[in-house]
Amino acid sequence: MILPGNSNYSNRLQNKKQPFFNPAVAGRALILRSLLRYHDVHFIPRQLAARWLIHDPYKFFTTFIIIVMLGAFLNADSAPAQYQPQITGIEVNQVLGVQKDNHKYFVAGKNTVVRVFLSPGVTVDPAATWLNVLRDGKQAFKIYPKKTAGNVTAVDFLCKNLTSCEKWAAGSYRFQPYINGMAGSVSDPYVFSTGAKVRVLAVAVKANYGGGVIKSISDTKWKTMGSFMQNVYPLAEDNLVWTVREAVLDASAISYNLAKVDKKDGYWPGCHKLSNTLANLIPSKCKTSPQSEGCYDLVLGFIKDSITMENGQELVGYAYPGSKSVVAVASDDDAPGTVAHELAHQYGIGDTYNDATLSSISCSVNPAPNGFEGRDLDKGLPEGVVISCNAGRLPSTLKGIKYDINGAQVAKSDHPYEVYGRGLLEEMADFMSAGGAWQKQLWITKDSYDWLFRKLVLQEPALQKKSLVRAAVASAQRFVSFSGTLSKTGIVELSPWKSYTDTVTLSDSIGSLMVQAVNSTGDVLASTSFAVQFYMVHPPRTLTTAPFEGVVNFPAGTVKFQIVKDGAVLASVPVSNHAPTVTGVTPQTSTTLTGSYTITWTGSDPDGDSLLYTVEYNPNVTNESSAWMILADELETSSWTEDFSRLPGGNHAKIRVTAYDSVLYATGESAEFVVPFKKPEVFLDELAWGTVYNLGDDILLMAEANDPQDGALPDDKIRWTSDISGELGYGSELIVEDLQAGRHVITVTATNSAGLSSSATLSVQVGSVSDTGSGHCFIATAAFGSYLHPDVGLLREFRDEFLLTNRVGQAFVRWYYRVSPPLADFISQKAYVRAAVRVVLLPTVGFSALALNIGLFGSVFLFLAFLFLAGIGVRKLVRFGSQID
Repeated sequence: MILPGNSNYSNRLQNKKQPFFNPAVAGRALILRSLLRYHDVHFIPRQLAARWLIHDPYKFFTTFIIIVMLGAFLNADSAPAQYQPQITGIEVNQVLGVQKDNHKYFVAGKNTVVRVFLSPGVTVDPAATWLNVLRDGKQAFKIYPKKTAGNVTAVDFLCKNLTSCEKWAAGSYRFQPYINGMAGSVSDPYVFSTGAKVRVLAVAVKANYGGGVIKSISDTKWKTMGSFMQNVYPLAEDNLVWTVREAVLDASAISYNLAKVDKKDGYWPGCHKLSNTLANLIPSKCKTSPQSEGCYDLVLGFIKDSITMENGQELVGYAYPGSKSVVAVASDDDAPGTVAHELAHQYGIGDTYNDATLSSISCSVNPAPNGFEGRDLDKGLPEGVVISCNAGRLPSTLKGIKYDINGAQVAKSDHPYEVYGRGLLEEMADFMSAGGAWQKQLWITKDSYDWLFRKLVLQEPALQKKSLVRAAVASAQRFVSFSGTLSKTGIVELSPWKSYTDTVTLSDSIGSLMVQAVNSTGDVLASTSFAVQFYMVHPPRTLTTAPFEGVVNFPAGTVKFQIVKDGAVLASVPVSNHAPTVTGVTPQTSTTLTGSYTITWTGSDPDGDSLLYTVEYNPNVTNESSAWMILADELETSSWTEDFSRLPGGNHAKIRVTAYDSVLYATGESAEFVVPFKKPEVFLDELAWGTVYNLGDDILLMAEANDPQDGALPDDKIRWTSDISGELGYGSELIVEDLQAGRHVITVTATNSAGLSSSATLSVQVGSVSDTGSGHCFIATAAFGSYLHPDVGLLREFRDEFLLTNRVGQAFVRWYYRVSPPLADFISQKAYVRAAVRVVLLPTVGFSALALNIGLFGSVFLFLAFLFLAGIGVRKLVRFGSQID
């Protein structure tokens, strides 16, 4: 090979005549200068370049290849300096990014976003941006960013679904962000703690509104109204156990008249009866074994519309003190917020709206805005006492459905965030505000979140109700569940008392108010103290008659129970000599029940006492974890008609009837029978990120699936598919990436343990034939090291301008998106492969740049001309080489 500087070659070159203008030479010179300028190559002297390249085609092609390869190496794995931001902070957010007193209270198992703040704002390269997540000092998983357009000052990292983040298992987390390939520092630790479960039984009520008006709920929205509470409470995704009772509670009898107001003392007999009936859906045994199957922390009864009382007062829900039942209106737009509101009262959280008569304010838990007036919840809502807080909380500035929202503000600066939803929110209103807000305007305040975290997650002993249960024992013990009402004047009205057995021991307690177990000589064998609150939190009102309830030991030898106040006996409940009997519970032979069926039985009592009955159903008595569910309670007749099409299915189902006299009880069971398994119900959530997307956009899919047999279905039983792209993934929340262009019919299919499935569909539009979307250039991104590299940008622009505008180009792009990802993965792993691919791609990049500047036709013409001139050069080179030889 003859190298530059060889004297023989130089002499021959000087003696050779050169034309005044040679188009091929000029073209090569132009291309060379462009390449040198484009790749910022300054180390070759101009005179040497002229001698080597303009006057010698052989050296032109040799040096051309060397320069291109060198330029490719110089551009390797680097993004321009302007794409390298400064990472200024990290925020972990499950509900609020800024918590009370700067606490870092996080719940294991809850949907989480990690936000990385940048300065200045940059365009994020998703191929070079991720978050390393360490748990307890070990690498756990990676999260990739939620896609954004343009410059951003915050990058949100969201898991594709909860499973891909290992369900945010309990532990100490640290985070290390990589933004456009730049590594940030490892964050401070964030502790994710395991919290308690909240079990809610949701029931639709056929309600009596007075005047002969009976109303039932006609839609199914109430079945998913726990979602908002799940979002804003400090609860893991599977720690809100939201059980839907398919059987409607019939409260249409006149005794349930919700509008009725006692003219003497303002007592609401119908409202109280419905509250008791709902609470009685929780088995008595749950008072001593509250974690048993079939037990609930709260029963939520949904009625169709608000209640207009006989005194003109409007009720949109209510809850009695000490009761485990709440009544809520299902038809309001803000009904999910009302659910969270009413249940929050059960945890000691006050209102934050301004009303001296109706607002119950707790300045110690969640202060209302300065100057707002209300009743003093901290001191038991004393009559005539009006207070206001001075903690500096701000009022909402939002306008609701008709009026300005009356309540506290959730400030934008607190970074309210709806994970797998709307994302970062603007100013919101506290859900403890007065009614009238749109549901989309409601969120939780720092104070309420902090209080609930302390109760449900930290479970601070000072905030927990003291339990009298001491320990489990081998032999069953007897207990009595007691309840009734007590007036301020000492008048007692008793509800039916029920005895039962459980394998625990219960401590005795004494106080001003007690239930005592007494023997025949008057000795007290056991006692339980209880308290009565003569006020309602919602709506706040002073009561002249208040409910009470509890559980007391039932020792052998007890002949009566008595209610005592300061030593005086207010009422007694005798224990009869003999327990009742129950026989003949139907069905008495194996059968299949599919619709309405009347259950009958025979009850009798040797002592002649009147009996009350409780009817229960168990879909699988062969499974110890299958719970008995109460179908009817306090029945006076020996029959009950049930619609078995609304009950969970099972192949070993039974009916159990329990008869009670004043205290003692007996049970009888039916034969085993079959109830066909039911399909799950699927509820599609509104697409929070819209229904029209550009190519490459993230798409958030959300659904809820409830099964009569299995309850809420886990993520691996909720499957998403597209009629264009096929399998998409699993989960109640799923982020889908890089769907192909077109109108997708997306189907979510929920499958229960019996193999039965139900589906629902939605449609989304992804891109269009003229869409200049943000789909990946996989191979180019892998080769040049960054999605933001200028060469990759040129290729994207060429694709959008010339390929996506015609059918042939679209077909090519679809084929490329199918085959290129695995190639890109291979290329990105090896530096020498990346360099080689850069060399191969540079002519394509040059052609793309030319086409974008002068048009496709002119570029093709110049490209063909270049090939023609290059062919002439090669021909001359071959001739020149033969002359040398």
